[in-house]
Amino acid sequence: MHLSKTTVTMEKIRILLAEDHKLIRETWTCIINMDERFEVIAACADTAEAISIAIAKHPDIVLMDINILPLNGFQATAKLSEISPNCKVIGLSFHTEMVSVQKMFAAGALGYLTKNSDCAELTEAIVRVYGGSKYVCSEMREKGFEVVALSRV
Repeated sequence: MHLSKTTVTMEKIRILLAEDHKLIRETWTCIINMDERFEVIAACADTAEAISIAIAKHPDIVLMDINILPLNGFQATAKLSEISPNCKVIGLSFHTEMVSVQKMFAAGALGYLTKNSDCAELTEAIVRVYGGSKYVCSEMREKGFEVVALSRV
């Protein structure tokens, strides 16, 4: 009797990174691609390119910097929510004000990370948001932002 060997292949979570700082973009791409669950399909320095890439390549997750041009991260997230509703956005920022988190979620993001977040939190956010949950980094939760509050945003 001959038994065939079957391999189970898991589809990778396809990620688009929109970040205007080259070193951060390249570093995050390397870090994210080291995890076998993920694949950075594109990394770009502006939101016009991010929107074009999202339309063409249909990423599962977009990691969206807030301070980026020509549209800011809030505007680009709202545009992506309109034109590519299956694409899930996680906002990334140095900003730790509650209003920034609220504005990202109001624009359609499902996650928010500050740039103080570590790699483990980045990967946790990607997995949770990909699975349909909302995610706010520990830094913002420690400041009192609750994921429950997102339903009222």
